[in-house]
Amino acid sequence: MNDIADAVGIVKASLYSHYSGKDDLFLAVGEDFLCDFAVLSDRLFGVSENMNFPDKLHYIFTEYIFHYLRNPLLINFASQSIKFVPDELTQSFLPKYQKLEEDYRRRLTVIFTEGMRQGIIRPGEPGKKAWSFKSTRDGVLTWMLVAQMGEETIEEFWNDFWFGMAERDESLQ
Repeated sequence: MNDIADAVGIVKASLYSHYSGKDDLFLAVGEDFLCDFAVLSDRLFGVSENMNFPDKLHYIFTEYIFHYLRNPLLINFASQSIKFVPDELTQSFLPKYQKLEEDYRRRLTVIFTEGMRQGIIRPGEPGKKAWSFKSTRDGVLTWMLVAQMGEETIEEFWNDFWFGMAERDESLQ
């Protein structure tokens, strides 16, 4: 708690007036992260709801990345909390995070199912396509945070992803 107080420029007693200890502080930050993720998910799927299929996926892909590029501490918190937090704290945080992630993936799966129904996306398992989408997106986000590449990098990866997913006339290959 001393390190935290020093880092934010307050005295340790101020932290204890709001939190009984590190565990309570972690859980409070965790709840803020979960709330932010839920709001982000609702915004991404809500704003894109009436977009055409390619624009919808592109919007969800890029806006997620931009959100966490603007708020890198949030995504850092998520990755660190999964790896380095004691089990007793992870047990109260991780199930909530997993539920939000599963809801996000379910919503993506619905979108991919619709894209396949329309013949825009190659046939396959829509849930796996949602995982592929998330994996590519998270990989680009990680690379952007580490290498600090320009925004054009996001578009390059999006184009590669989209070319791999989009239905093509097999006779042209």
